[in-house]
Amino acid sequence: MDEFNVFIESTRLMELRSKGNHFSWCNGQEGLARRWSRLDRSLVNAAFLELFPNASMQYLSRRTSDHSPLLIRLEEFHSSYGFPPFKFHQMWVTHESFLSCIAGAWEDDIEDFDMVRLAQKLKRLKPILRVWNRDVFGNIKTQMGYLEERLAKLENKLQVEFHAEDEQDYLVTKAELDVWSQQEEICLCQQAKQSWLSHGEALAQFFRSFKNINSKVVREMKLQNGTWLKSPEEVHKGAVEYFTKFLVHNQVEEVPNLVGLIQPSITDEENNMLGLLPSIQNVKKASFAIPVDSSPGLDGFGSRFYQAC
Repeated sequence: MDEFNVFIESTRLMELRSKGNHFSWCNGQEGLARRWSRLDRSLVNAAFLELFPNASMQYLSRRTSDHSPLLIRLEEFHSSYGFPPFKFHQMWVTHESFLSCIAGAWEDDIEDFDMVRLAQKLKRLKPILRVWNRDVFGNIKTQMGYLEERLAKLENKLQVEFHAEDEQDYLVTKAELDVWSQQEEICLCQQAKQSWLSHGEALAQFFRSFKNINSKVVREMKLQNGTWLKSPEEVHKGAVEYFTKFLVHNQVEEVPNLVGLIQPSITDEENNMLGLLPSIQNVKKASFAIPVDSSPGLDGFGSRFYQAC
């Protein structure tokens, strides 16, 4: 089994995302003797996911066999609703105007408590970064497409006849394309959240495929009364209604004070030390200890943002 797992990892095979039942095998026993397991899986490579990015797998109901049949769907239509949530892209920090953009948005002060001021400034920064990404940083695919087309034309010209101007233009264009390729790799690596590959081995195709296979899409929703919502419109409406009711404040009963039943385990000196405000150096050290490829917070800003700024 270890050799098989090593083979899967070395060939970069990925498990196809599934829906429906979680297990594919049952021993056919009853009561507490019944056992379930996920013995059957679908492994695909990056080339497959490039052709079928929306492919999924489903375990069907068992009839006579103790194994469930596997149904693989190659294409599926997805609908999205609302404005996409903000997410800080690590590739932004590589741009020469990134810090000046942040500084310009950070100058206007806000009168409030420190953490509230920070939250308000981050909130104000989001639309500014969206506009900056669109107008200054640019779209990766568009920029790379333009540079690749220009590079191909220059190669054709140089193959026919050599000119120093064309050679210089070719080298500059190739250097620009290399920069955009590195930024695409950073973006795809962040989306795929794969840190176990070293930077030198990183393949944009692999990261793009892993991002597709890990895309979480809610296709169905079951209500408390047993009703299933299956269309994108119904799922969207049902989710909004559920969480609206869930977040309504309910009256909470008074909790008895049990402090007297707990024996003190730290000294007054230790307690005072724990209550001290951390120094700027401690905050910086803790922030820089967070891996840059870790998941961002609820506001969309990850550790790379704070380390770069």
